[in-house]
Amino acid sequence: MPTYLYCIIPAGCDPPAASRRGVDAAPVRALDAAGVSAWVSDTPNASMSPSVARARVHDDVVRDAMARATPVPARFGQVLADDAALAQWIDERRESLVESLARVRGCVEMSVRILLAGHDAAPGQAPRESGSAYLRWVRERQQTRQSVTDQAEFLRRGVARAVEEAGVVREVRWATVAPGARSLEAAHLVPRDLVARHREVVRSAVERDHRMKVMVSGPWAPYTFCAAGS
Repeated sequence: MPTYLYCIIPAGCDPPAASRRGVDAAPVRALDAAGVSAWVSDTPNASMSPSVARARVHDDVVRDAMARATPVPARFGQVLADDAALAQWIDERRESLVESLARVRGCVEMSVRILLAGHDAAPGQAPRESGSAYLRWVRERQQTRQSVTDQAEFLRRGVARAVEEAGVVREVRWATVAPGARSLEAAHLVPRDLVARHREVVRSAVERDHRMKVMVSGPWAPYTFCAAGS
């Protein structure tokens, strides 16, 4: 029977509870292979159709594993032919998986979203009454975009400096500020025992030092920093 993969965790961790159910209410179990442990469930199909409900259940199982240790989460929808195929898959990627487990050990992912002032577009539609009006509109639009880009870079440097000086992050990943962006977003890999301190440092750096609004959410599984990919 096909085997559905949720995550990889260090060997020796407690297995899922007997009552733990995963995608499509299938029982979740641990499969030990190549010195690590995989949380899996049986599925009747060789592929998994995506849905919001299934994705939520998948993440719920990964978050349950986080109560034991920080896992290397699998992306939604990874199905192997059977347990033997999964064991081989793990064995072939053992070195990478072990490195990923070491990379995120003792950490969680925190999401940071800073609301940018203004917006990345000139107001209204492009004027049609004259060429000069259109060129002025284009120039204002470009200036607004540059202003947003400069603001984002200024904030990026400020937050990066604050969290580095406070020692509350192990790694940081910034999202690209695309045209039309209203926010600057980042994922922080944070030691579990520093989550509360991390929130304080980020909020202080943004709200006190820059007078802007920030949302810090988590803890999450470290999807941004590692994933058990096929």
